[in-house]
Amino acid sequence: MKSNTRKILETVGILSVVASLLFVGMQLLLDRRIATSEQYQNRAESRKSDFRAMLESDGYMAYETERWESGIRPSWWTDELKVNAEREGLSSTSIVASILSDRMSLVHFDNLYYQYNQGMLDEEFWQGVLGLLETQMSTNPQVRAIWLNARLRRPIADLLEKLDEAAN
Repeated sequence: MKSNTRKILETVGILSVVASLLFVGMQLLLDRRIATSEQYQNRAESRKSDFRAMLESDGYMAYETERWESGIRPSWWTDELKVNAEREGLSSTSIVASILSDRMSLVHFDNLYYQYNQGMLDEEFWQGVLGLLETQMSTNPQVRAIWLNARLRRPIADLLEKLDEAAN
């Protein structure tokens, strides 16, 4: 009887050690995912800060405006975008500023998509973000052009292409 009790206690002890090791392993994986997500967030914030600095720099804005006025356009700039800008009465400076702003928004949405894929955002919040992405893609041709022609990580690029296909 004593031998049987001892075997049961040893088995329970072993199972407890294994369970605690599994828990520690799962916690390490979660901590790693959180740290990676924080790094991605920090890189996105750094890039957005760069865009803000460009928007606030008189020299940069003057340089880009001069380039725009001399006819230098991004490869994705189309006649539709030109007509839309003229209809809206946008100046060259306004167009340059809106391009920077749209790129900043893209960095923000890319970060949210990454966070969502890492399990850091709940489904309800992500569905709201997705609705906003769809609206931006379908109502603003400049946003659509910038976002579809940006050099992006494959997952966000695939998502934007799917949204574009659904809109058309």
